[in-house]
Amino acid sequence: MTRERRGMGCLGKTLISLLVIVVVLVVAVVTLLHLTPNHFKLGDVQIAGTSINELGLGDTKFIDIIKSFLDLKKPDESAIVTNPPTPEDKAAVMDKVEAGSSITIKEDGTPDFSSIATDPIVYDKEYLISYTDKELAGLFQNIIADAKAKQDAPDSIKFLADLDATIASITISNESNGKADMRIVAKINLGSLKDEILKNLPAFLGNQLPDTVYIATYGTISANITGDVIYTHVDCLINDKDDALSAAIFKVIASKASLENDQDPKVAVGSEVGAGFKQVVGNLGMVGTADTDTNNVVTGNKNLGKDGIHNGYITLITKTA
Repeated sequence: MTRERRGMGCLGKTLISLLVIVVVLVVAVVTLLHLTPNHFKLGDVQIAGTSINELGLGDTKFIDIIKSFLDLKKPDESAIVTNPPTPEDKAAVMDKVEAGSSITIKEDGTPDFSSIATDPIVYDKEYLISYTDKELAGLFQNIIADAKAKQDAPDSIKFLADLDATIASITISNESNGKADMRIVAKINLGSLKDEILKNLPAFLGNQLPDTVYIATYGTISANITGDVIYTHVDCLINDKDDALSAAIFKVIASKASLENDQDPKVAVGSEVGAGFKQVVGNLGMVGTADTDTNNVVTGNKNLGKDGIHNGYITLITKTA
């Protein structure tokens, strides 16, 4: 009996010792995860030519950085892309920009959307055309795709084309007195940016960074008395979240796109997306309303400006030669 008790006592002591070791290890890991790169003097490590401190991650806890990577890898696409264009939307907008306009038709019978990126399209008559936000998303995407091979594309369009961006969703909502909220979601391929973002980061984090992310740009739109869109930047988020890695990704994107160095990267990227939208709408026509006949030909009482802004759509008066 004495031997059994001694045996049990030794086993108990061993288990307690193992438990103490496990607890110590857990405490050590938890403690490390709650430290920051600057605790280990890693703030000056370069990522894509920019230090961790310059990216704003120097004083961010490792656990928050890891959480951000995990969130980036598995975005909730259905929650981010809330108003995607359908094939019907894309077909409808194709008819609207083609009928009676000067747009070039390609050999396959479809419009050459790249021309909208560079020059206003003109029509045989003044028409009042309504474009839904879904139709504008489909059109914007086609313009970016066609502009990839176009050397003279405006900077805002080229910026999105160089990022291999896909306009996944546009929403125009909460209109009040000719001013509305606008949300543009662009899906971008990190491509070579991914390699640069991951330089000098631990290998296990590399598996958490996805090939694509969503840039959700928030702003407001209205129009002036000459029918030009007025876009005001509000916010810009990666995967619709504001986390530890978002600032780093925005900074790399902004630097690669040669955006202004003295401007907040989020503001620079969001403003560029908004500028691209303005370019598209401005080359389609003038924001406003008018009296029309049954064929949507303008017959009189044109009113350029904010009255053309509505929930879910805008109305444009086309330009003539």
